[in-house]
Amino acid sequence: MLGILLAPITFSVTVTLLAISAALAITFPLALPFVWLLFVCARGFGRFERSRLAALLDADIDDPHAPLPETSWLKRLLARVKSGSRWREISYFVLALPISALQFAVATALWCGSLALIALPLYVNALPGDTAEFGLFDISAGTGALGMCLVGVIGLVFIAPWVTLAIADIDVALARKLLAA
Repeated sequence: MLGILLAPITFSVTVTLLAISAALAITFPLALPFVWLLFVCARGFGRFERSRLAALLDADIDDPHAPLPETSWLKRLLARVKSGSRWREISYFVLALPISALQFAVATALWCGSLALIALPLYVNALPGDTAEFGLFDISAGTGALGMCLVGVIGLVFIAPWVTLAIADIDVALARKLLAA
């Protein structure tokens, strides 16, 4: 769930530097500092993300980058540009925002929806018309509200935890695909 807090930052920095670098490519010397900064930021974000996944999800992901040549700064920059692992790292941070937003929405809807259904018998009489409207059907106080409370308990105990674990597995799989060797 931390992805929704971190992804906007990494996405914004990565996409901004990528756009500036591409726009300045026609004036090659002006683009060089932005290209360098793009790779340095992506490298730092990648280290942080691998560390976060190791600490929170017990997913050890090795650093995929080969050492840079010990020559001039231009050859080191060209080595970064030619490295597929560095471009995969950049693509990870471009994809992180939409994926984490979708994951956050699904997990939040399941957990909060389950809690709302559990509490439905307590507040159904305070709703307009003393009914909870669910589109195709309406639930009023009594057995209908208690039945929805049972659905909420099932969602909270069985469905929401498993979906949350599946979301974490998706995070790890994407990181292994794009942040690993």
